[in-house]
Amino acid sequence: SHLDVAIDSIKPGKPAMLICNRNMRRRFAQAARTTSVSGNIWFEPDELGRQVLKYQGIPIVVNDFITQTETDADVPAKTGGVATSIFLVRFGNIMDGDVSGLIHATLFQHESITPLPSKDAVRHRVKAYLSLASGSLYALAKIRGVTDAAFS
Repeated sequence: SHLDVAIDSIKPGKPAMLICNRNMRRRFAQAARTTSVSGNIWFEPDELGRQVLKYQGIPIVVNDFITQTETDADVPAKTGGVATSIFLVRFGNIMDGDVSGLIHATLFQHESITPLPSKDAVRHRVKAYLSLASGSLYALAKIRGVTDAAFS
């Protein structure tokens, strides 16, 4: 029910994706295979034919930097906690109130490393410093304190 409340808090429309760690994705997949709770969770092929796990039509995406060690204080620690968070994001144009990536055109840096000491080749390095911005308070949501337990 917390997930449905978080989805409803993204206005207008629905989030583009749910972002969670691998443990939570496994729990979603387990629920999709269980007939008693599988109504809103299913696998669907994408444009390349790969199976994508979805909740109410929203893709579930894995982020390996989301830990399973949060405590009641919503602080990730190296050990100690057993909870995690699920993030809901609506990406798009910042002027429309969505979450967008930002970059300043002059921040691109190009370096040419010639020649490479180990082979007859040229290497180019392009560096850019990126950021995210939200155009609205309703483009992001977070469910915290989710434990690794089977869905019911």
